[in-house]
Amino acid sequence: MRDDPAPILVLTGDDFGASHRANAAIIRAHTEGVLTAASLMVTGAAAVEATVLARAHPDLRVGLHLVLVDGRSALDANRLRGLVDKNRRFAQSPFRQGVRYGLPGARVKLAHEIRAQFEWFAATKLPLDHVDGHHHLHMHPLAWPLVVAEAERFGAAGVRITQDDVGLTLQWNRGGLIARRAHAVALGGLARRCRRRLGGQSLRSCARTYGVLQPGGMSEAYLLWLLQRIPLADAEIMFHPGAGPDGPSDGGSDPETQALLSPKVRAAIADRGFRLGGYSDAVTEGK
Repeated sequence: MRDDPAPILVLTGDDFGASHRANAAIIRAHTEGVLTAASLMVTGAAAVEATVLARAHPDLRVGLHLVLVDGRSALDANRLRGLVDKNRRFAQSPFRQGVRYGLPGARVKLAHEIRAQFEWFAATKLPLDHVDGHHHLHMHPLAWPLVVAEAERFGAAGVRITQDDVGLTLQWNRGGLIARRAHAVALGGLARRCRRRLGGQSLRSCARTYGVLQPGGMSEAYLLWLLQRIPLADAEIMFHPGAGPDGPSDGGSDPETQALLSPKVRAAIADRGFRLGGYSDAVTEGK
């Protein structure tokens, strides 16, 4: 139970370790802006660099961004036959990869891969603030119980249950209405199931994860608008700083990083009464 009643706002940069560009943007958004957390892809092309950067910035709350789709596995392809290709790549499509996890014998392989990624994170010696998943596939019905068990085993403070507010998002922009609603319905169903399975665990979670239905659109204008409308309660807003092709970058040219660097955004957070932090700073515990 925390002494300070101010609700925690977790501002998370996903895909930490995916590229040098993403790493640079996340660190700049943390050191010069309001980003408080990052989710590390331990199998990402720039994961080693991200780990070094995280150690140099201990105030950044780092979690594990499980890659179970659209990325490389930790284990060799022959140990994950049927789940990855010969280059250890999962399918790009969450639906296609999710179907593969229902194949005979897939659950055991999935369990081994999830354990391996947790072990890779543990090898960094970084505190494990939270666990989430690339394209939210950590909430797959077959993956979730495995993720929760490993999160507790490896001492994670919390786990992301991805559920955005579709009604609020559509107030800002009704573009892609059908696709957004379908996405929200699918994630909402998974989120409700995950919350039931989390009952009784020590892991913490947020009621809402904003930004899921606004991919690539987390601009300063949207963030200022959003901050005036979300409930004054523990919440997470997810970003993808530095998203795009890798290459030379000042770590701040993309709109999402610019939003995180904005003095107006910092002021809006303070005006609402939020306290910046991570899952380890006390978001709601699972019941």
